[in-house]
Amino acid sequence: EAWSIATRLRGRAEEAMALAQESLIIADDADGRARANNAIGPVYADLLEDREEARSAFETALAIPVSDRRIFVRASLNLGNLALGERDLRAARKAFLQASEVATAIDDPEGRVAAAHNIGLTYSFQNDPNGALEWLVRAADLDRRMGGTQQARIQLSISEARRALGERDAALDALSRARRAAETSGDSAALSTILLRQGDLYAAGGEIAA
Repeated sequence: EAWSIATRLRGRAEEAMALAQESLIIADDADGRARANNAIGPVYADLLEDREEARSAFETALAIPVSDRRIFVRASLNLGNLALGERDLRAARKAFLQASEVATAIDDPEGRVAAAHNIGLTYSFQNDPNGALEWLVRAADLDRRMGGTQQARIQLSISEARRALGERDAALDALSRARRAAETSGDSAALSTILLRQGDLYAAGGEIAA
């Protein structure tokens, strides 16, 4: 997909931008233009660290009337993640709720999972673990029904909310689920964090991690 250009070319900003801009030039319909702008946004945000240009690209993508509304969902998620990185939680939640609403309307399960997970994170950052859990558990249930590809990261987020509530055993249970999912999927980045969190919780309880 066009919106993965920045991910594929991480560290190669000029090449990534050239590809994204070329896709904008050759786009011959509204969907193509929206995809291209949504691809340009992460190049600005992730590779060039220019958040204002990234925001402008995402907002441009959102303003284009598209036939494939998954593009709108992805651009809303990107805009929300940009705001989340700036700890502008109100703007982030607004974008994620917008993504959730449209993803639900068009039956976009991947979009629904991502939106629910990210909405939960906005509550976590607001020190509202109960509000976070409502959305994180929803994300986990949705993801499980479509194959469980995001369970490692969602269960990790659930464990953090449980820990904030003082529910150590429930946090460890969530981490165990996260660890199994990360090992199964080969998500080494998530697994590293999961193992650290398990170690922290075991140490806090005077136990030795398995």
